[in-house]
Amino acid sequence: MYISAISLMVTTGCNLSCAYCFEGEKRGEHMTANTAKRAVDWLLRSDVSGPSKELEITLFGGEPLINMPVIREVIPYARRRADEVGKHFTFTATTNGLLFSDEVADFWKEHGIGVLLSCDGLPEAHDMNRRFANGEGSYGKLAVNMDRILNTARSKQVRITVTPQTVHLTAKGVSSLLDLGFEHIAIYYTEETPWDRNSLITYQDQLYQIGEMYTEMLDQGAKRSVNPLDKGIKAMLRANSGACESENCNGDLHLCGAGRGYLAVGVDGTLYPCHRFATAESCQGSHAIGHIDTSLDETRRLPFLRMTRRNILGCDMPCADCKLSEVCSGSCTAANLAVTGNLLMRPRWSRFHELIRHEVSRAIVNHFGFKRLDDFERCQQKGADTGVTVNEEGQRPTIHREGENHAKKEEARAV
Repeated sequence: MYISAISLMVTTGCNLSCAYCFEGEKRGEHMTANTAKRAVDWLLRSDVSGPSKELEITLFGGEPLINMPVIREVIPYARRRADEVGKHFTFTATTNGLLFSDEVADFWKEHGIGVLLSCDGLPEAHDMNRRFANGEGSYGKLAVNMDRILNTARSKQVRITVTPQTVHLTAKGVSSLLDLGFEHIAIYYTEETPWDRNSLITYQDQLYQIGEMYTEMLDQGAKRSVNPLDKGIKAMLRANSGACESENCNGDLHLCGAGRGYLAVGVDGTLYPCHRFATAESCQGSHAIGHIDTSLDETRRLPFLRMTRRNILGCDMPCADCKLSEVCSGSCTAANLAVTGNLLMRPRWSRFHELIRHEVSRAIVNHFGFKRLDDFERCQQKGADTGVTVNEEGQRPTIHREGENHAKKEEARAV
């Protein structure tokens, strides 16, 4: 299988000390320009990316903007090399936004680089976990750069990391980010942190509130996305149509792209299944699958190629009898390894998060009467044409919480 996307781990250093960071101790190592260029050349090789014309590079860290000298050198180089071989690169950076100066903004505009901003919504949620080493919260300094980021980035994406301590602020946080102008919001919960009964039930209520916001956006045809609901709706509609019964499911049978079409390149050029395996404290060095100066070790890569739902259902694992097996996202394999010691075994509380995602996604599907994936995609672009409207002027539509009581009954099995 060819590779079409990589994360360049341009540094392991960071200017924050976030409470939930999976990387643990920041070693402060930087990728050299020479290594970054060799990684580009490696990806452009015909035996690596094959016939793919569209390739992706994500700048990752640590905080990648710490190593701007290398970024300034490798982006033009990659553009030039791709033109020489008839391919095209799309660039994105995952950043905390604190170093997004006018000079960085000018470079971003010049090269059309996207941003995936890490921001936990409301200031009080953000500052609870995203702090400087001295304990000071970082939201105030990020707020100074927020307009610059929104006015500069090719794509207005933001990720919210939710913990049991901040979960009650999630819906308001999503609302505030939508109001700021972000178009694509991804909600991630900390999988390494144990979630108790109360925090899980709060998460359920918050996701239903977000589902109602999302229903209103869909009704109006707002071209925005909120995950995990987007992915949940698409997985459900694909499963309902039988699309996932064949291998022509655009990879949906696989739990994630780690080690398949996507890899991470460590600061020294070592290849890993994904960015978490390259930097996570629990994984460092244990899952290397090659080097840019040689190539992929297909034997070490093989377990990731085999991580399909079909193979998992054939194993002696709780997943085998789960009713959500056809729509389950499978969780993060690196997080699974960190918590359970098994790439395929989800933490108990993570299974409950999956159940909640399914319930809220199903409520939205039922609300609009979606039958096919293209019904949903058309609604995203043009608004609802199913006769569903806002309940009363100025009021958000309510989605039926048909799974709420069932979820509460199931919680004892999940935690």
